[in-house]
Amino acid sequence: MTSNDDRPLISSSPDPDRPYSHLEPVVAAELSWGNRVLSNWGRTDPLLDDRTLSLMRPLHIDQLRQTFRFPPTIRLYAVLPRPGYREKGRLLLSDTERYVTIYSPLPKEWTQAGEVAL
Repeated sequence: MTSNDDRPLISSSPDPDRPYSHLEPVVAAELSWGNRVLSNWGRTDPLLDDRTLSLMRPLHIDQLRQTFRFPPTIRLYAVLPRPGYREKGRLLLSDTERYVTIYSPLPKEWTQAGEVAL
């Protein structure tokens, strides 16, 4: 990042009443690029204060990189499908401090697991 980088910075401090609010610009961008919400912000475990949203199609990684700057607490991971398990491969855009994650399918041609540079 350079000092003349005019891409908007995704906030690292969301609204306390909506811990996913800082990722809403990412969701809005994805929707404008043709993605759809499969399941809206919800908790995956009633005992934990996590929030997740699932998208129907893979995240537009290149467009996200070109559109936004992300703080170090927001990371992107690729998880490959595991043989013998029902869970398919997926991408996770996750705020590692606030337990807020956007899930999307993994692109079919994807072969590498682990963190993906934003």
